[in-house]
Amino acid sequence: MKMIYQMGVQEDFSAEEYEKFTALQADSQITEYFVNGYRAAASNLKEIDELIDRYSVRWKTSRLPKVDLAILRLALAEICYLTDIPVSVTINEAVELAKKYSTEKVVEVYQRRAGKRRAGCRRTG
Repeated sequence: MKMIYQMGVQEDFSAEEYEKFTALQADSQITEYFVNGYRAAASNLKEIDELIDRYSVRWKTSRLPKVDLAILRLALAEICYLTDIPVSVTINEAVELAKKYSTEKVVEVYQRRAGKRRAGCRRTG
């Protein structure tokens, strides 16, 4: 999530930024999940942001706090493109991240809208 957040703040999801970020991490932190999460989010960023815009009420991606946007982008990348992660696990993880880094109000929104966002993905399982 840190990398998605950092790249979102910089508005740069390029391979060069990925390389810079990973160069600063310990090898043990660069897991298959990390690489797959980045690839899913970065290569599908436009579609993910369109889903967020479609299902958000009064908050478009341009107005969302960057930490909330990072949580949503990662969660939607997992739900829509990483089919080996159960949707319920992704939603629970997003809620936990929101509890830690955001506000309770945002947690409620995540929980209420999770089904709607899932419906916008091509993934059915």
